[in-house]
Amino acid sequence: MRRWGIISSLLLLFSLQTAYAASCPNNTLCDLELNMLKTGKTGSSNWDYVNRDFRVHIPTAARSAPNGASVLFVFHGSNGDDAEKISEYSEFTPLSKQHGFIVVYPLGINKWSNGPHWNDNRKEFAWHYNNIDDIAFVYHILDYLEQDLGVTVDRTHVFGAGMSNGGVFVHWAACKDPNLFRAIASVSASMSADMYNNQCQNAPAKPTLMIFGNKDKTMPYDSDGVLGKKGDGVSVFKALGLRGRLNSCSQQTETAWKNLNNQASVIDNVKKVPGSDRKEKTTYSQIDGNCVVPVRYIEAQEAGHRWHKMNQPKEALDFIPSFRVGREFNSQDKIVEFFAQNW
Repeated sequence: MRRWGIISSLLLLFSLQTAYAASCPNNTLCDLELNMLKTGKTGSSNWDYVNRDFRVHIPTAARSAPNGASVLFVFHGSNGDDAEKISEYSEFTPLSKQHGFIVVYPLGINKWSNGPHWNDNRKEFAWHYNNIDDIAFVYHILDYLEQDLGVTVDRTHVFGAGMSNGGVFVHWAACKDPNLFRAIASVSASMSADMYNNQCQNAPAKPTLMIFGNKDKTMPYDSDGVLGKKGDGVSVFKALGLRGRLNSCSQQTETAWKNLNNQASVIDNVKKVPGSDRKEKTTYSQIDGNCVVPVRYIEAQEAGHRWHKMNQPKEALDFIPSFRVGREFNSQDKIVEFFAQNW
């Protein structure tokens, strides 16, 4: 088994290098997109990547950046979501080309559950008890970009964005390893109670964007509750309050962020659902705390537990507010706009 793992890894490396060379003939610079499957398992570390892959898009500008490229990691949600799906619906790749950053879509561990997950420190889940170190996996991918694909990465300009379970993970990673991400963004995600009460209490300041639908019932919105199918979670406003304290904002409590949100202007961009004559029901608001280190909150009103974007065609879930897409803005555009302050 060990011999086969080594052989398959060598074959994979050869095929990737061949694809890399074929994509950019005569050593010219060009955009490159790869879907890489890593096999095997480390023997001494507590993290593995059995059957885990990641997609990566490397634009020309990133490989010629004089000080190294910025890298954006995009973490999928749990169960039915994965690296391929989030690369498609999040639509970061065109933005990668436009702004010149590398975008990576990793895959979580697909064990002990009905689909891939990230270890976001919720102790109720098997991937936490099995000590799957997804932070180490992120570092491994960064090493792979540099050592195997020959890309110079600016390790001080690595960003993390996530949907649902992936969003909880980026909040956790920002507390656990302050050197990993320069800034974070979450869509349809909050913090676990343990993160709020213990793990993140003394975390360093970190630019933070949270995007949340006010009809979301999968994650807690304005009161504490269940975070996903298991585990206690805190409201998005309580998470904003903690991050507000860590980032030296005027708003450092749940109440302060609720009050600021209640004063926000409502934005209504979309009149009709794409592919339908039906009027869009959603609106949104955007607020910035008065902070030393930025904290921004965007609320997709009358929308739920989804990645919000304007070109989402009509669907049956439009009639279920807790899973309705907000079509007033693009989550990916808002995330890149926020991160661009720190590229």
